[in-house]
Amino acid sequence: MLTDEQRKLAKKGLDRGLMDTVIAEMIGAKHIDVYKYRHELGITKDDILNTRYDQWVRLLTSGRSLEAIAKIYNVKPDTILSTLYRKRAFSYVEVKKKAERARAVQFRRAMGITEKQTREERLVAWMKLTKEGVDVETIAAMYKLAPATVRNALRAHMDLQPDREDGGVFDW
Repeated sequence: MLTDEQRKLAKKGLDRGLMDTVIAEMIGAKHIDVYKYRHELGITKDDILNTRYDQWVRLLTSGRSLEAIAKIYNVKPDTILSTLYRKRAFSYVEVKKKAERARAVQFRRAMGITEKQTREERLVAWMKLTKEGVDVETIAAMYKLAPATVRNALRAHMDLQPDREDGGVFDW
């Protein structure tokens, strides 16, 4: 039999899509007691699974690591990825990119920097690197961009700069 405190904690676990056995272990109760409580609430196994998948997607999109989520839910990281791909057509690669962009936006806001300022400073850094002899492919790899992105930005900037040292055409 679950205490009132255990019921409250079990409900939180169920709302997060945790398995009965995981909840029981966390709150120090028997698995069967959590199972009975879940049935009292009218929550089915399918409800728990759908909630779990929703939570996984939410946690991954918020930037939580795959390993941390797997540990919470007592599953392997590959299980999360394959299940979400099959059940929700979920792409982890896309989500990682979105989370990375979201973190960058949060960082810029915290620093009081606009995206335009960030792009300008990045271009200045690229210019310094090229003047020091670093090739475009290396710069692109450092910034996790396609070499064409770096090359085009540098070309556009160099075309606007008439006072180049060599006075000639910017040549790659």
